[in-house]
Amino acid sequence: MRHWTPILPFLLLAGTPAASQQPARDNAQTPQPPQHVIITGDKPKQAKKVCVRSVPTGSIMPQTTCRTQEEWDEAKAASLRNFQILKDQQQTQRNTQTSADVLLSN
Repeated sequence: MRHWTPILPFLLLAGTPAASQQPARDNAQTPQPPQHVIITGDKPKQAKKVCVRSVPTGSIMPQTTCRTQEEWDEAKAASLRNFQILKDQQQTQRNTQTSADVLLSN
């Protein structure tokens, strides 16, 4: 009985139904990868990068920024939209100030 003591817990676990059913469940749930994958068609062409070198305010070190032409166009359009928003806000503020001055002078 002394020689059976170290392996007795392993024999008891191996005989339980939960231990014997676990691997079967894992195999049933694991999806099998496809055997062959075929890709047809041309490889999409990558857009050319346009690099611009600039020196940020407060620095003497130039930075190089590389983007596609489409990304440069989007950044320019966003910058113009932001500029127009600021311009409209400034005009609204001037109109409000002018209206207030007119009301106070009466």
